Amino acid sequence: YEAMRFWDNPERETGATEVERDFARAWRETPKIVFSTTLQQVGANARLVDDDAENTVKSLKARADGLVILGGADLAASLARAGLIDEYRLYMHPVVLGGGKPYFQSGL
Repeated sequence: YEAMRFWDNPERETGATEVERDFARAWRETPKIVFSTTLQQVGANARLVDDDAENTVKSLKARADGLVILGGADLAASLARAGLIDEYRLYMHPVVLGGGKPYFQSGL
């Protein structure tokens, strides 16, 4: 979430390409739920949840008309264990080989 906050600022559109302007508008207009135990606040059109991700996602899925998209290895692993992921769409952009969080954690 913090890496994507770049798109919250409308001034980012100055000198940006049409694709970048479209993405920035879509980012700002899309409601976001941020699951974090370390953040104290989130930006516009975002809601912070610091516990009970499972029940929050169950409720969201029951109300949603369309896709619910999530990111983050730890969040995905906990929701997979709870049986709350219906479909995986993998987007990878490998930069460095080596350590880091596994894409699929053991025990899924």
